[in-house]
Amino acid sequence: MGDGEIEVLSLRGWRRRRLHTIRSLAVTAQAAPRTIVELEGGRREPRVGTIRAVSAALGVAPEQVMEFRRVMNLPADEEAIDDR
Repeated sequence: MGDGEIEVLSLRGWRRRRLHTIRSLAVTAQAAPRTIVELEGGRREPRVGTIRAVSAALGVAPEQVMEFRRVMNLPADEEAIDDR
């Protein structure tokens, strides 16, 4: 990554990198595990509060999470890693 670039991963990618299970991330973000599963699977549009809570729990900025970038109308990072 060059100067000024941010690392963008999928929600699943960040969760795994931070060594969270679905349940542990849900507990830390004070969200239901089902919410995390649905966000990762693209079956739920995240609300602002959820974006903030999950991002904080992962220790990343919201714009570093691909699923959140879509909601924020930011371009998808073509070099983003899914980390499945």
